[in-house]
Amino acid sequence: MKNTFYILILLCISLLFNGCKGEAGDTGLIGPKGEKGKIGAAGDPGVAEIFATNWISITKAEQIKFYDPDLLYTSQGFSGGELDKLSQKILDDGVILSYHRWAADKARIISLPNVIDYGNVESGLQISRYIAAYPKGIDCFVEFSKSVDINKYLADEEYRFIIIPGASGYRLQNIDFNNYEAVKKALNLKD
Repeated sequence: MKNTFYILILLCISLLFNGCKGEAGDTGLIGPKGEKGKIGAAGDPGVAEIFATNWISITKAEQIKFYDPDLLYTSQGFSGGELDKLSQKILDDGVILSYHRWAADKARIISLPNVIDYGNVESGLQISRYIAAYPKGIDCFVEFSKSVDINKYLADEEYRFIIIPGASGYRLQNIDFNNYEAVKKALNLKD
């Protein structure tokens, strides 16, 4: 009797695993959307290596000294300090942010390159500021669209450079690079 009972149990289990088989039916409708889950904890910001210079001053007299009247520009080269960390790899893979301000108006900070139209003061006049970076240095240029008395348009100025190597670990997608205050906050920089 025990043997018959065990055989019946084995037969039932066998039927459960080898039940009826048939063709698959049509796919059912998609169910309603579930509730939104809770916001997770902030991730680790990681460690990133960035380099930022202090504000570097250039006087009006220095700009006038280096002015080329044939090419209509003045330039000033900067090197040393944090700029010594500027390598060809950073130039190839990284980001260099550059900012300008007038020494007399430190609150007005402009990202470079930029072009300012002075057409309301002198017809057809535009002044461009831009940089050229190379290993261990950066040259800044102030270029005029036409020949003018540069004494009227040059002033004591300051420049700041922020160097972000490639694959630095920073999430740069949502930073407005034209807004110096936003960059300073996102990268935890001090003036």
